Amino acid sequence: MSQLMHIKGELLRFTFQADTGGFAVAKFTLMNSSKVDLENISESSEKNLPLQSPLVSLADYRQTPQAPDPINLGVFSAIGNIGHATPGQILLMTGCWKSHPTYGQQFKVDSAIVESPQTRSGMILYLSSAGFKGLGKGSAEKIVSHFGLETLKILQETPQKLKEVPGIGKKRLEQILLQLGRQEAHQEMKAALRGLNIGPVLSERLIEAYGEE
Repeated sequence: MSQLMHIKGELLRFTFQADTGGFAVAKFTLMNSSKVDLENISESSEKNLPLQSPLVSLADYRQTPQAPDPINLGVFSAIGNIGHATPGQILLMTGCWKSHPTYGQQFKVDSAIVESPQTRSGMILYLSSAGFKGLGKGSAEKIVSHFGLETLKILQETPQKLKEVPGIGKKRLEQILLQLGRQEAHQEMKAALRGLNIGPVLSERLIEAYGEE
């Protein structure tokens, strides 16, 4: 049996997502796999984000060995119940490396902790994702360029400050604020649908078709 390890990655994109459950195949950028700073992982990570599936406790996570850096592996594939995360977010994954005869080396995820984006590129990916429909990559780049790593804090606590961003006028600000409200409501609906074993892809279709009904 392969030894369980843990690895830290920034979610780039999904290459497959199941309609039911949270199974997915995704590409990640490797982040500090040789020395994940476990002591500074916020205990609130287990509570703040309703996207992890399944969730490993931080106590258990700290007891697993660090994953060695695979040779020539800057971008890697991971498979498992990770479909409820969003591109740009950071996943602290526990699992093991597997070699697939067709797809090569993949990290098979047994459990994961999902954290907010921690890089500028990750924040742009996150804000450009389907969860923020109508924002778009261009606006995301302008917002992150202006606020930097404080972007998510600004969006959550003082979104009116977006009017400081060049190119975002009153009308555009109103559109973005409306979308942020919808995004929060949609996350709650997706959480409810997950309880019915409905995956993120199908959840998006249902919400698109029926809204809050």
